[in-house]
Amino acid sequence: AARQMHEGGSIILTASLNAVQPAAGMSAYCCSKAALAMLAQVAALELGAQLIRVNAIGPGLVRTQLTEGLLQVPGIVEEFDENEPLATTTSADDVANLVTFLASDDASSISGCLYLVDRGAKCGHAGPRAASRGVPHAFHGPGDHREGAGAVGPEFPVGRQFGGGLAGCAGVRPQVTEV
Repeated sequence: AARQMHEGGSIILTASLNAVQPAAGMSAYCCSKAALAMLAQVAALELGAQLIRVNAIGPGLVRTQLTEGLLQVPGIVEEFDENEPLATTTSADDVANLVTFLASDDASSISGCLYLVDRGAKCGHAGPRAASRGVPHAFHGPGDHREGAGAVGPEFPVGRQFGGGLAGCAGVRPQVTEV
């Protein structure tokens, strides 16, 4: 894309929350998304002199037609709600709004960054908010070695996939859509 940009511009890569937050059973996916986040930084360095900005976006769970099957799996929505502090649902429009901003002149000084659209999931799990709604605690964060840690609970073993492939779900925090 950069070769076609003669008067500057903006390149926006689609990474994932999993670029910075590991998920059991998704090593190849997480590594590839982390590589995209690093590519945004390296490309920003290499293309900045040509006034080309490069950024990456990292969506978490986004409600789309692609994710409807995943959202029907018992316990999945509750797990995401428990682990994401903002009590909202992320839509494709939320992601598109970020992309629109990053592509606009309003972001003319922004380059080399990864922007998460994850309802605050990277901040850690929102135990107290979830507990107040009666959601059972099933996920324990990275590095937690307690028995049963790292999956969405005993009924969903680590690495089990729903909806087929990485676009469906494996583990707790899949990236499920690209804009």
